[in-house]
Amino acid sequence: MNQLPQAHRVIFLAIVFQFTSQLSGEEPDGSGRADPGSFLGINCGKSGAHDEKQGIPQFFLRRNIATLNLAAELGLGWARCGGGPEQWYEGGKPTPQNFDLVVDHANSVGIEVYLFIEYRGDINQEAITDFDWESVGRAFATHFGNRVACYGMLNEVDHVASPHLPGEIATAVEAFSTGVKSIDASYLVASPSIGGTPMDMERADDFLRALTPLYRSGALDVLNLHSYHDSRPRKPHFSNIDTSSEWAPTRNFLRAKEVAGIIRPIRFAAGEFNYRNWDGSDADRASGFLTALWDQLMVVHSRESPERVGLFSIPYNIPDARANRETTMSERFDWEADGSFIWEPNEKGRVLRDSIKATEGAEFILCDPLEKGIAILQADDRKIWVWHNRPAFSSIAGKTTITISGIPADAEQLLLITHATSIEQPAETFSLGNQSEIELVTADLPGDQTLRFICHSTADAKTGSID
Repeated sequence: MNQLPQAHRVIFLAIVFQFTSQLSGEEPDGSGRADPGSFLGINCGKSGAHDEKQGIPQFFLRRNIATLNLAAELGLGWARCGGGPEQWYEGGKPTPQNFDLVVDHANSVGIEVYLFIEYRGDINQEAITDFDWESVGRAFATHFGNRVACYGMLNEVDHVASPHLPGEIATAVEAFSTGVKSIDASYLVASPSIGGTPMDMERADDFLRALTPLYRSGALDVLNLHSYHDSRPRKPHFSNIDTSSEWAPTRNFLRAKEVAGIIRPIRFAAGEFNYRNWDGSDADRASGFLTALWDQLMVVHSRESPERVGLFSIPYNIPDARANRETTMSERFDWEADGSFIWEPNEKGRVLRDSIKATEGAEFILCDPLEKGIAILQADDRKIWVWHNRPAFSSIAGKTTITISGIPADAEQLLLITHATSIEQPAETFSLGNQSEIELVTADLPGDQTLRFICHSTADAKTGSID
């Protein structure tokens, strides 16, 4: 491996690899971050595995430690740490200790953990009824407490490959949640992930209805919907981001709540999301992913109560580097035993990295994903307007001009950022002069994509809008 650039080298203390050592088990730092990066996460597969692969001792552990270091460098706030029965259940007992090293390292670098108990009836030999799910939930909650920020189990139970019935899934999930919340009723438990785009909506709806009593009783706190936008006509079970927003995350969230009869406030999460475009160009994938990214970040409780409810959204899959670019976000991801890594992002990875960097420290002050397709964020030194300039996503996309308002008095320039540009090299710069708003000709702006407008300022201003 080549020498790492200083900015891309993160050293992981060797003590983590001493299995006999007991780490401090410190809780997440509670920094209270609420910028976009804090709601995004990374996937750590086989988080309870410490075995060998391709002749590399502790292959999965080493990869996951480097993956968490990448997440910290990017400014991500979450990690989905999962594993199958061979990792969380041995000798007839739950084995939460197998996940210690990954969970504790995540906490040490400021990453919140969504601990995900995987089980697949089409792959695993055991029947779902072979496990005492209440004891599994209790054991993991006892062991980790709030070192884990959200507990969950089961992946895409509505998938066509899954042999499970809605009732047996609901029974297992209720038992798991009972175990977790017997330790502390405030611990968050997420639903099994539901394939949130229209693969087989009748089957998805059957599972949502089966879980209804668990939402009403408070056994579940988070609705976990996987969202994969796409532009491939011969895959109609994925939503087409270029022609419709019908399956955009907020609309999907509201539809799922209606189907499940969920009336109390709950959180939204996406254990997986991405923009798949097998046949398009790198520019197509970058543009589509930027819309999918901001769509995830803008999910609100309802049309009448537009407060953000997103807990985490995890692009699947940031570390993957494969020739098939439908979900991968890397050209290259290599790592060493000390936790150092080399990450070379592809077109979607660059959009993710640059989006997080441009919005670091900025908090949402307005979200309107259902009408105008806009969001506004405020940082100590910046203000940011986000607009889905796509007719299917925004009621103002077809206007001749748009007006951006709420500009602070001391702002001198308004920067336009596209999927192909960055805050350091914007697509265009508009001069400002002690004005609270600016009118722009829509035809002069890049179309059919998500745009961001940023001004540097330390002054207060009204929230503003894009009209």
